[in-house]
Amino acid sequence: MLVYQSVAIVLKAFSATRGTRKTYRWLGNQLGQSQRKKAFSLYYLERGKWLLDRVAEMGLVLDTGSSALEVGTGWMHFYAIFLRLFSTPQITVFDVTDNRQLSALQGTFYRLPEYLKTHFSLDKTGNDAVQKLTRQIAAVSTFDELYKLLGFTYRIDPNGDLGSFADDSFDLLFSFDVLEHIPHDNLGNSIGSYYRVLKPGGYSIHQIGLDDHLAHYDRKASRKQFLSYSESEWKLRFENQVQYFNRVPYSEFLTCFENCGFRQVQARVLREPGALRGLSVAKQYHNLSMEDLEATRAFLVHRKPVVECGGSQCRIN
Repeated sequence: MLVYQSVAIVLKAFSATRGTRKTYRWLGNQLGQSQRKKAFSLYYLERGKWLLDRVAEMGLVLDTGSSALEVGTGWMHFYAIFLRLFSTPQITVFDVTDNRQLSALQGTFYRLPEYLKTHFSLDKTGNDAVQKLTRQIAAVSTFDELYKLLGFTYRIDPNGDLGSFADDSFDLLFSFDVLEHIPHDNLGNSIGSYYRVLKPGGYSIHQIGLDDHLAHYDRKASRKQFLSYSESEWKLRFENQVQYFNRVPYSEFLTCFENCGFRQVQARVLREPGALRGLSVAKQYHNLSMEDLEATRAFLVHRKPVVECGGSQCRIN
């Protein structure tokens, strides 16, 4: 637990001022870009495939007349580009800060075809199309060239505000490891904005990390270590701005989507039995189910209902 607490102190220090936060982002981008240029992480491919499978399962046709929005697009737009390799929607990639890393992006997609051969089923036509597009991605020299090639639009708003998008704009909205980083007090507004910008019948697809992100640095810490701290202690000792996560439980995410008007299509959670072993759970979490307490990752698919009216009758479908 010494590493866990030391990391918390360092992240608190980096969160102190605008200058220290800027330094943290610069260091993180430099170190992260160097790592991503050298190696391909299979978890990107696994999650990208999960997204494609959900799109296919929902019968969602993403052609040139459709539109999709990735929120929290991160360093290299991986999931948006992965989706684009197999479909042709107009895609908007959105984030709260500019962490884009072109060389890491190009290195990842240059290596992607070799992993698709062993982890993905593609016919020759599909394989040739992916090979061609990944070669084109490797050849661009700027993000503007990349966006022109892929037909992407890049938007950024420090407050995470989707107000620049019109109502009923997108057929699909998706994110990976984003919702756990939205401040707790803003979560309802954010999910409400997802509902607003989706077209009726559109889908919202998300993976959410429900584990303690500080525990990623310390193998001795439980993946649910944060459950042992009260709200006041957490804010004082551990919560920070540079790697903020909200400690929102799985059931609260489900309730929030429901309260915003979404219809649940699929909801699944990964659990880690034994994660509470040796932990003294803080009083504020005593009312949670064991599913909530042990949950480490959520997989959510929701749909914006369609209101159908005929004569004097209306029904929600």
